[in-house]
Amino acid sequence: MAEVIKYVYRRLVLILSPAKTMGTKGDADKAKESARRELEEARKFERAKEDAQKAKELLREARKRDAQSHKTREGAEAALD
Repeated sequence: MAEVIKYVYRRLVLILSPAKTMGTKGDADKAKESARRELEEARKFERAKEDAQKAKELLREARKRDAQSHKTREGAEAALD
């Protein structure tokens, strides 16, 4: 996430720099809003990546539990025979 924040910060600086030199408040406001949108999109992307990683971990754990359950069932069936 740190890389994304750094990227967005650099973009924010680049976007705001020309607006400051022009001296028009409207341009600066537009640039700020654009930077806010980019930052929010970057945060959403990071959240999606984190959610995907959590889902992978949960799936891995579920498969592991299923495999253990299967082994336990086989052992129980063998003991009954």
